[in-house]
Amino acid sequence: MLTWVFIIILLLALVAWMLWTPLVLNIDTVQQRYYLKLTGVVKASLEPHAQKVARLRIDVLFFHFYVDFLQNLGKPSTKKLEDAKKPSKRRFKLNLNQMLALWRSFTLKRFYLNMDTGDVVLNAQLYPIFFFLDRRYGGFHINFEDRNQMVLQLENRPIRLLKIFINSKT
Repeated sequence: MLTWVFIIILLLALVAWMLWTPLVLNIDTVQQRYYLKLTGVVKASLEPHAQKVARLRIDVLFFHFYVDFLQNLGKPSTKKLEDAKKPSKRRFKLNLNQMLALWRSFTLKRFYLNMDTGDVVLNAQLYPIFFFLDRRYGGFHINFEDRNQMVLQLENRPIRLLKIFINSKT
């Protein structure tokens, strides 16, 4: 009996830990790092590949494997015609309030944008906007040297995401 109580407490602690573990989205065009990770549990990163455009690397605890998600892009579908005639049911639907609540639940940890549009006149027109954005929020730069860089790091917690879907009226 005591072992079952211990196992249940351990499972509840594991679920609680996973709900409060940070969920990090990182986009870094300078170092070419693109990943989404639940710290300590799973990490999905997009990596460049020699033969393919990109591949998805998934690390789950101590194991990692690769997924070629662009592999079946140009192949024809093998579904039966009968399945195609059936109307598809949409199971999950987001309304505007849910989308806004999702957007507000993310915390911006790092942001840097260094942009060149390729058009000198447009760069000159954007320069004052970027100047005031940089003064107000920081991280906005425009250049005339044909360099484009972006670093974006967002953080959220699964408990906040779950709370949004539980509290929303559908």
